[in-house]
Amino acid sequence: LVQAIWCSVTRGSNFIKALQTLEAMSASSADKLPTTVSRVCLGLGGLSVIPSLCLYDVDEGQRVVMLNMLSGVEDKVRGEGTHFRVPWRMQPKHYNIRTRPKLIQTTTGTKDLQTVTIHVRMLFKPA
Repeated sequence: LVQAIWCSVTRGSNFIKALQTLEAMSASSADKLPTTVSRVCLGLGGLSVIPSLCLYDVDEGQRVVMLNMLSGVEDKVRGEGTHFRVPWRMQPKHYNIRTRPKLIQTTTGTKDLQTVTIHVRMLFKPA
């Protein structure tokens, strides 16, 4: 009986030493984990901003003229699709080129003193 108690005490002390060693190792790992996670998250966040700054979309029915901050307005007109730009140097200016209706209505008189209303629907493309 005394021998069994002695064995459990020595095993228990080894177990406590092992727990202390494990705790010391996990404390140093626990300090490194948040730092590593935060670095990865900041890196991914920085990479996710780049496409939104460097790419722009031109929708259907629109055209874009690029304003270059160094050389002025570029001659090339960009059509529908996704295009590249240099941030803070190039600014896209969107223009609507869809055909739009304009309704012109007028009331006029005839020779026999009746009034006539004339409606004209004109389709035009903005310049």
